[in-house]
Amino acid sequence: MNNLDGLAITAERIYASVGVNNELFIIERASGKILKQVSVPKPYGLAVSNSRLLVVSDTQVLTYTLDGEPQGVLVPSGTLTAPNALCVGTDGTVYVGDSGRIAIDIEWEGGTKQIHAFTAAGKPLRRIGKSGGAPRSGRFDSLGLAGCGHRHQG
Repeated sequence: MNNLDGLAITAERIYASVGVNNELFIIERASGKILKQVSVPKPYGLAVSNSRLLVVSDTQVLTYTLDGEPQGVLVPSGTLTAPNALCVGTDGTVYVGDSGRIAIDIEWEGGTKQIHAFTAAGKPLRRIGKSGGAPRSGRFDSLGLAGCGHRHQG
């Protein structure tokens, strides 16, 4: 069974990623027709911003045209540990969740469990939340909650 890992929507298109198959689909919204299928290594989170498609691909964030043509690397490998999701703020700031992916072992510690913020050009701005995040079981640690305003790291 293949699961959808990422989804982004514009007025005319739907972008969908299936990480286990290394596939990115560009779909016409009106008809549901697949316009293009692009091979991308481990694509997960997707976002559309400023006429470009941002794709979490393995341990980096790549940029593509809205037609699925590769443009370059926004966030290089080595910056994030196990990125999964991303979104873009109204000011153009790119937020990437470095939380890993769901594993069979619920205590698996992939990623920093932080949100990393970058400029639209990929320059690191800050990290939100405590490295390691809040544990899935055991004593609750409110400082581990990314995005709750408790701790911002530069």
